[in-house]
Amino acid sequence: MNQLNNLMASPQLLLAKAHILGQNSDNAVDRLYQFDSFNKDEKWKTAFFAAMRETLHIQYQDYDFYRKLMRLADCELASFQCFEDLLSIPYISSSVLKKYTLSSTALEAPTLNILSSGTSGQKAEITIDETSLVRIVAGILKVYGEFGLASPEPANYLFAGYSPDASNGAGTAGTDSVVSHLTPSLANFYALDLDAQGRTVFLLEQAVETLRAYVLTAKPIRILGFLHYSCEIIKAYHHKYGEVKFPDDSYILSGGGWKEFAHLYGEDFNLYAYLTRFSNMPASAIRDSYSLVEHPALYVACEKNKLHVSALAHVVIRDLRSMEELAHGETGLVQLFTPILQSYPSASLLSSDLGYLEQHCACGRVGDYLTITGRGGSKKAMSCALHAEQYLAKDHHAQ
Repeated sequence: MNQLNNLMASPQLLLAKAHILGQNSDNAVDRLYQFDSFNKDEKWKTAFFAAMRETLHIQYQDYDFYRKLMRLADCELASFQCFEDLLSIPYISSSVLKKYTLSSTALEAPTLNILSSGTSGQKAEITIDETSLVRIVAGILKVYGEFGLASPEPANYLFAGYSPDASNGAGTAGTDSVVSHLTPSLANFYALDLDAQGRTVFLLEQAVETLRAYVLTAKPIRILGFLHYSCEIIKAYHHKYGEVKFPDDSYILSGGGWKEFAHLYGEDFNLYAYLTRFSNMPASAIRDSYSLVEHPALYVACEKNKLHVSALAHVVIRDLRSMEELAHGETGLVQLFTPILQSYPSASLLSSDLGYLEQHCACGRVGDYLTITGRGGSKKAMSCALHAEQYLAKDHHAQ
């Protein structure tokens, strides 16, 4: 077992490394962890830009594809001088990362390959080294902690997601595992596990009975994982036992795995109205989240159910046709920036999601918050965007 596998098998060591990240750091990326996500002032802008430059320099050196992409865009790293220059960094679309495997000639073992959930049919495989892994874990702990979701009181965990055996490298399983360390764990149950034939199955009846047992203990409950499976478990419990009476300090923390099942709920589906209809859970304790394996900075909903942009990320909304930056309140393609993943060239990622930014959230926290309105059309974007996919296809055929 290599060093990285040892680290994954020893979550306490991984968490310990994550907890001390940013203390007396001598590199720009780790210094970002010292900043308050809800006070992103000029000092933060300077620090974020320095971290992005540090990451882009590494990716420029390590990835032949990214060097060629920079040249195709007629960009040089030396031309990036301030925070506002982030808009000029060549981005890679998430559709490219799902179709092609980008390899580095510089990365050395050990590395970890993580898959996206692939609910839309395509999966991205992302390479993560130890430094990036520790930063991702530290980022998850930082963001959830800033919303007061870390607690010394033990809780019972019901994972509406994959067990370690069934995860097959899915990034969501790793995220859920980290989040489960926000409080001490009394018991864990995984709703997606392997059957006797080694197939992944949804253990709905067992999940309902486990939730029933948790409710009767009167200890805090945390349901983590895919939104669809969380909804199915809550609905099935209500059908059998009536209202789910969650103990105090319980939370539903959902995220991902929705696109494949969205048609089952209708266009007007409201997550919070649905879950509060079947339980005593207040909407303020239902926290959705948004992240991509390709972009592992986490966006967590506040008490008012708004996804806030943390100190580890920056978001720009681009017009579908012109690709120009849009103002707050205007809907377009969501572009995501983060320097925390240095072992893969996705520091500037154009997602296929549509959304808009706003400020002055009703929860009282300052800074931007993000609303995702739906899936965008990458073909529309690529008609005006930098043609990274065309370059990749041309390079592939040439070989």
